[in-house]
Amino acid sequence: MQRLIAFDDPDGNPIEVVYGHPHDHTPFVSPRGIDFVTGDLGLGHVFLFASDAQRSAEFYQSMLGFRPSDTIAFGPTNAVFLHCNPRHHTVALAAIPGFEPGIGHVMLELSRLDSVGRALDLAMETPGQVVRALGEHTNDEMTSFYLSTPSGFAIEYGWNGRLVDDDSWTVGHYRSASTWGHQVLADVPSAVAVGADDE
Repeated sequence: MQRLIAFDDPDGNPIEVVYGHPHDHTPFVSPRGIDFVTGDLGLGHVFLFASDAQRSAEFYQSMLGFRPSDTIAFGPTNAVFLHCNPRHHTVALAAIPGFEPGIGHVMLELSRLDSVGRALDLAMETPGQVVRALGEHTNDEMTSFYLSTPSGFAIEYGWNGRLVDDDSWTVGHYRSASTWGHQVLADVPSAVAVGADDE
């Protein structure tokens, strides 16, 4: 049996919930020899600009069963980080003045730090491609950098994200998004530049 329902979150971001779709169990083989951290952790995470982060967080929790991971002080309000599996967060939401609701970035996690480094070297060959330097986040401890995309959002490319154990997890709060690094490197649209201390 296959089922799909489609609806929008409070800011109009489309969501599809799918059940019973066929799976292709053929392993993905990267031409660059890298492995992505997916499986039970899902694809990665998405960072969304929201008109009201708390309202959107309540929607994702009450309607979709997400659980709080922590918050970070972003501008006048807190960004909210939510998880639905052991990955530290699958959705993050922030209301930042001047940013329209929509995708800020999508995170893809790799299994090896040297894969991140090799991708960074490759991306640095194109001026303006890397918009945030290598750094480490405070809350999920991800070591990552950010690339611009033609669609106007960024891709966070990282390694070693923290996992959540709901039996022992304590929701925390952070005053900064990064422990070190993640400096802005390129003059790009503001939605792409956001990704670290001013997220």
